[in-house]
Amino acid sequence: MVTAGAFNAKFSPGGAVDIEYLVQGLQINHGPAHPALRLTNTREALAALAQAGILAQDDYERLRDAHMFIRRLVNALRMVRGNTKDLTVPPAASEEYRFLADRLGYSADLERLRADLNRHPTFVQQLSVRLLG
Repeated sequence: MVTAGAFNAKFSPGGAVDIEYLVQGLQINHGPAHPALRLTNTREALAALAQAGILAQDDYERLRDAHMFIRRLVNALRMVRGNTKDLTVPPAASEEYRFLADRLGYSADLERLRADLNRHPTFVQQLSVRLLG
């Protein structure tokens, strides 16, 4: 379940599930003409989509960066929470958020973390609309 107003790294719009659906949707749409796209690893599939010219280089790089950011976020949240179930980013004013920022290598740059938490999911959503409709 996703709490209203909070970002869940797995289930919120632009999160891990959306990235996987975007990649899989492109694989389904273009796989018949490009057998090299038939990969199960998301990162490898992203590279294959770029190599086939289905993803523009800039889109590939930004989507790859978003995927890496979300994967790192999921792992850091698991450390912060001490379990694998709650992947919701804690409130920005909390100690947990500061710990999360530190785990992700942002140290005291909480504003940069907030910007990345907005930038990556927003790009994933916009790219999904543009490429999959």
